[in-house]
Amino acid sequence: MKNIAIIGSTGSIGTQALEVINSLKNVNVIALSANNNHVLLNEQIEKFRPDYFGINNKHIKKIKNISKFLTNEDIALIDDLDFIIIASTGITGLQPMILALEKGKKVGIANKESLVIGGPFIKKILTDNQKIGAELIPIDSEHSAIWQCMVGENWQQVESITITASGGSLIDVPTNQMSNITPEVALKHPNWSMGNKITIDSATLFNKALEVIEANILFDLPFEKINAIIHRESIIHSIVNYIDGSSKAQMGLPDMHVPIQYALTYPNRTMSPLNNKTSWLKLKKLSIEEIDHKQFPIFKLIINAAKKIDGTLPAMIGADEILVNSFIKGNCSFNSIYEILKKIEDKFQPSNQLILDNVLNAYKWGEEFAMSNI
Repeated sequence: MKNIAIIGSTGSIGTQALEVINSLKNVNVIALSANNNHVLLNEQIEKFRPDYFGINNKHIKKIKNISKFLTNEDIALIDDLDFIIIASTGITGLQPMILALEKGKKVGIANKESLVIGGPFIKKILTDNQKIGAELIPIDSEHSAIWQCMVGENWQQVESITITASGGSLIDVPTNQMSNITPEVALKHPNWSMGNKITIDSATLFNKALEVIEANILFDLPFEKINAIIHRESIIHSIVNYIDGSSKAQMGLPDMHVPIQYALTYPNRTMSPLNNKTSWLKLKKLSIEEIDHKQFPIFKLIINAAKKIDGTLPAMIGADEILVNSFIKGNCSFNSIYEILKKIEDKFQPSNQLILDNVLNAYKWGEEFAMSNI
């Protein structure tokens, strides 16, 4: 029996992970954690009967007394925990991820911000703790695709990797009309069903820039070997290009249940009870386009910030969290997201000491900068 915990169980990835777990044998949910959605968390606790739960302190008394309260950090340290899925947003997953890896746990990562912000530290922790079982397993569809393409392959024979982006909800909106975009329009992703924050990040390609950085961390590849392209249909999730001129692509319908299930059952594949089989004859085409950097200026802005390794990237991630939520609430324009992030290049004063506290302080600085500039 594999004991599973989920940090962020009431979000998009967390709920889909529980749908997958519900169809699997020999999987036991030992802990579930949410931020504020106590109603859904109570439903999940009633169904899966975990030993432990976590939630924002102000909601603890609203949770039924079936399970025992633990912080996210304590959940990561449960002795008989075999696999923890980090599916929360922002930096809430960083400390649990670090603690779980330090204890030699397998961590399924679906939290871009925590991985990207903690990248330099996570790499070292993995190296130091691999002998006791520490492993970081990708759940994002793009990185799961790369992982699947590398089964039986050697990284020394990889020339490059190509990550695909749908282009999001605004792919066909002219640049000069972006300032008039409403949240309702931006939140209508053509392919994926995701949370609001990641849907807007998909529309700006902020999300895709983070995925390039994730690939740099997860697979230890230099940025010059990581490409991104527009693939509107979201059928090709990523491509691995080998030194002999051949390539492998992992393909399938845009459905997060597949990479979640693969992460949970690896190295095996199991039958899925869900209707997620690809009907190839129904596909009219698979298109490929270059990213238009005038339409998506955030993409290069974030990649360039990552290359600095000085705290600029965490500051931008913190700011984006505030800006996207403000846009969704109608408190700032769509274009303001890029315009305010761009200001950070000149306004942020980085520290030359790369320690975790400085990185977290940069994230907080970014949040405060965004709030004061909206």
